[in-house]
Amino acid sequence: MEKFTNSTVIGVSKLLGSYLAIVLLLLLSFQGIFAQENPLLRQVTVDIDRRPISDALDQVASQGKFTYSYRSDLLPGDSLVTVQVRRMAVRGVTEKILGPGYDCKSVGNHVVIRKAAEAPSAEAPTLRRLEGFLIDTETGEKIRFATIYDNASRQNALSDPDGHYALELPGAQMQAELSISRRGYYDTVIVVNPSRVQRLTVGLRPYPYANQPLASREPDLDARLPEQPLPLADWLVSQNQFQLVTNLETPLHKFPIQVSLLPGLGTNRLMSGAIENNFSLNILAGYSNGVNGVEIGGLVNLVRGNVLGLQIGGLTNVVGGDVNGLQVAGLVNHVRGTVRGLQVGGILNYTEQPVLGMQAAGIANISRADAGKVQVSCIMNDAVGNVDGFQVAGFYNHAGGEVKGFQVSTLVNRADSNIQGFQFAGLANVSGGNVGNFQIAGIANVAADTVSGFQMSGIVNKARIVNGFQVGLINIADSVGGFCVGVLNLIKHGYKVVEFNRNESMQIQASYKAGRRQFYNILSMGYRFGPRHFALSYGAGFGTSQYLGRFTVTVEALVYDVIEQGLGPGRLNLLLPQRFSLGLPIRNRFELFGGLNHNIHITKPHNSIGEFKSELVDEPLWRHDGPETRVQGWLGYQVGVRVFL
Repeated sequence: MEKFTNSTVIGVSKLLGSYLAIVLLLLLSFQGIFAQENPLLRQVTVDIDRRPISDALDQVASQGKFTYSYRSDLLPGDSLVTVQVRRMAVRGVTEKILGPGYDCKSVGNHVVIRKAAEAPSAEAPTLRRLEGFLIDTETGEKIRFATIYDNASRQNALSDPDGHYALELPGAQMQAELSISRRGYYDTVIVVNPSRVQRLTVGLRPYPYANQPLASREPDLDARLPEQPLPLADWLVSQNQFQLVTNLETPLHKFPIQVSLLPGLGTNRLMSGAIENNFSLNILAGYSNGVNGVEIGGLVNLVRGNVLGLQIGGLTNVVGGDVNGLQVAGLVNHVRGTVRGLQVGGILNYTEQPVLGMQAAGIANISRADAGKVQVSCIMNDAVGNVDGFQVAGFYNHAGGEVKGFQVSTLVNRADSNIQGFQFAGLANVSGGNVGNFQIAGIANVAADTVSGFQMSGIVNKARIVNGFQVGLINIADSVGGFCVGVLNLIKHGYKVVEFNRNESMQIQASYKAGRRQFYNILSMGYRFGPRHFALSYGAGFGTSQYLGRFTVTVEALVYDVIEQGLGPGRLNLLLPQRFSLGLPIRNRFELFGGLNHNIHITKPHNSIGEFKSELVDEPLWRHDGPETRVQGWLGYQVGVRVFL
């Protein structure tokens, strides 16, 4: 046991080491990933010759696939610029176009331009109020429940049902970059000077809807929660905070570090659900747009978007997007997207999209789509789609599609489609399609279609087509291309015969034979009466029958237990005949036959003085008496009729 424990610890250590290495590589790649998403770091090639500044900026924005935002009075309209650059970052090109005195920053997919030297007034108030209305640029209707966010101060507001908003900004702030977002509308960024502008009405441009009225474009206009909330979000996230962030289709910021006590009570405030972090520490519970690194939560981690790296939750991790890396929870992991990597849940791992890695849970793994390489749990594994690898469970495995590896459980394995590998269960295996290799179960195996290998069970095997063989008390199939070994074979299109014969040991003997003509099983009973003592025999065996011209040649071997009058309890009275016969078919369903038997009889003394009282044979061909048993043999005959079913 010590050796097993040490090897297990070493294996787990190697596995965790591999995933920590992956997380480290992901952390090292943050800078490259951020460069691809930050518009200021995108590279452009432009050739501008004596063009207005606004035209030059439009050309750079078009090639970099982003939008410039600035006050209309900020740039001189009559200035012409000439710029020729090749594969230069947008930040550098912008500085060349604008010259000194300006700086720029990225906000989502916007680049905000502002004066570098704007300074606050010495008599500035503590707060400045900015308010106004948001309207639809096509219909003029007021836009309700839109998000207004100041990137510098992180102040935010939500427009009311009349489209009115009010934002409290720091009095010393001379420039505000306002991000305005609403589902169904293009994101808008405007730059204002709060010291000069206190009222501002902003028009938002809707997505194209073929000039439909606003009510028909937004069936959920009156709904405060258009996005399906994450599990537990109803309890932990306020309605206003949820509405603020669900309007945003892309994160506002990517902050390196955030710390929170509860959603809304942390460094990212009420906009935490719109911000992606590299390192996130949630003392009790946290709510963010994404994790691109490491997240640790004392109780609950709620992520609206994707997790790339490592996520550890004391109780629960809930992710609305994909997970790429390692996810560990004390109780439950719930992911709405795809999981690529490893999930470890103390009780449950639940995913709504494919799992392309491994799940390990104390009670259950559930995937509402495909499951990847491995599902391991103490109780149950369930995948609505295919399982590309294997499932190992304490009690029950289920795959709604194909299993390309295997299923192992102590009770039941079930696959609604094909099993390309095998199933091993303590009670039963069920396949809704083909079984590529084998099924082994304590009680029953069922395959809706073809078994290419074999089925082995303690009681019953069932398949449509068996190309290998079945081993069980009862074997059921439509057709068999291999062999069936059991007490009762029920083959719909196989060799099925009822036979009646007389031989030297029994005056009448009835047998049922089922399987293939090349190999079939036999159930048989015999009866003897007359001058000898009464005898009853029952037994089983196997045989083969082949055509020889017009005749059939049959070879069979059986084992009978013979009950004879006068033989008391504790008897041993076995008869093992080996039969050879020739049959002559008559009509379609009948065959007359006759042949020779070689019989082996094994018995032991039947009373206290060592007498052998069996009357199966008077003069054996050979005999061997041992200290406790007698083995003897003789030649006999058989004649009878076969009826084909």
